[in-house]
Amino acid sequence: MSRVVSPARMRVVMRNDRIRIKQTFPGNDTVRNHAGHGARWVVGLGAAAMTPPVIISTLAARLRNRPDTDAGEILSENLGEKGRYIESFDGARIYTEELGRGPTVVLVHGWFCNTDMWHFQKKELAGRYRLVCFDQRGHRRSECPDGKPFTLEAMAGDLRKVVDTYASDGPVVLVGHSMGGMSILKYAEMYPDELGSRVRGIALVDTSDSPMDDTLLGGTALRYIRRPLVEPIFRFAVEHAGAAERMKQAVIGTSPFLVATRYLGYGSGASLTQLQYISEMVEKTSMKGASLAGLGLFGYDRPTSLDPVRRSGIPVLIWVGEKDKLTRPKVSMRMHAELPASELHVVPDTGHPSCMEVYRTFNRVLREFADRSFEWNSEGDG
Repeated sequence: MSRVVSPARMRVVMRNDRIRIKQTFPGNDTVRNHAGHGARWVVGLGAAAMTPPVIISTLAARLRNRPDTDAGEILSENLGEKGRYIESFDGARIYTEELGRGPTVVLVHGWFCNTDMWHFQKKELAGRYRLVCFDQRGHRRSECPDGKPFTLEAMAGDLRKVVDTYASDGPVVLVGHSMGGMSILKYAEMYPDELGSRVRGIALVDTSDSPMDDTLLGGTALRYIRRPLVEPIFRFAVEHAGAAERMKQAVIGTSPFLVATRYLGYGSGASLTQLQYISEMVEKTSMKGASLAGLGLFGYDRPTSLDPVRRSGIPVLIWVGEKDKLTRPKVSMRMHAELPASELHVVPDTGHPSCMEVYRTFNRVLREFADRSFEWNSEGDG
């Protein structure tokens, strides 16, 4: 039977590298409703902009000098992946990688990232599964096809092409982080007949089915600044790609970038190696590609339907960091409540890249989920 962690409000508490599910009750809830955080987020950004350089330097020095639990780990190292380009539905060349043997698991990265974000999954799970990754359009090695904003429909079309290429007969489990999870949900909405027949399970990692202004911490404020501020910045980066790249290169790797990465992105336990790797991923994706994706994401104004996933009955894993500011935990809690065949993990003291921060725990949960999904059938566990 598919595991359903219920009621909807749950915590995943780690003790001695083991997971224990703990119920939290209204009034004593670790992950509270975030109403009113919009104003605090704007105030926080303003305060950060006015923070004296000496404070930024001090915070950055503390981050650089504390013990690094992943010291020596090269997150971009070659692990023997077989890379190739495939042509998507609109002719865009999409870079893909394949590693390992066994049932096929497709890993879909988030905004400004690339296939290297799945480094720890490749290292630990390739002996059990055939792992397929790809750079989403406009990211690192994959093309920007026409200079227009990337819609979720286009990204779902890319995913469909990857699945057709590597798992034409199935079965396959789809795993998506952030924008990657949004692509998977749009894929499910567009191709519902794939669910159960070919797609046997979906893992949604720090992601959402909702428009960005409902998902981000401070999203209420975003509604007012999106058109006059956010979208013009993205358009500038598209139209003046060279200048935008130079601006990006001047920022990444600096102390302010490191501090912002830690306090806006991660929990307190993230290693320096992980924090610094964000700079490497950002460096490898062009500002034009990331901005076209950003315009598509921020311009999306309606939720993606969960009905096809719910009707299919396939297993669903929902995993989110307790301190995720980009895809708030309350969104994952709501999706869990709407998907009876789902299990929810809210992971303490982790942020948006929670699957990287506690990768050993995530890999174990993902392995158990994938095994269960590949055994799933509509007449049995479903």
